[in-house]
Amino acid sequence: MLEKKLFLNNNLSLTDLAKEVGTNRTYLSTSIKTVKKQSFCEYLNSNRVEYSKKIIKEKISKCDTGIDSSGMTAEDYAIASGFSTTRNFVRCFKKKEGITPTQYKNALLWKVRE
Repeated sequence: MLEKKLFLNNNLSLTDLAKEVGTNRTYLSTSIKTVKKQSFCEYLNSNRVEYSKKIIKEKISKCDTGIDSSGMTAEDYAIASGFSTTRNFVRCFKKKEGITPTQYKNALLWKVRE
């Protein structure tokens, strides 16, 4: 899933991933729960959040003024990282990171200003 970035498909299902790795959905679900200590959805969204953080960092690293000139919105980051809705993206991001994507981006921008 990570190597091929399958998590970027906002319609990816457990069945789709099981077919991709050559197993059945029950075995895959059990394996994810055992190894990752997460449900399939939690694992999927965790990968999407990590990818969105990577995108945000890349955009901020190109900014040397401390002002975001990328023009990307939360919706843009959500779509780019495989979420089907901005609301779900923000909810999952905040659950995993403890802050919203905007707060995360602003914290990175603040570091650039220093």
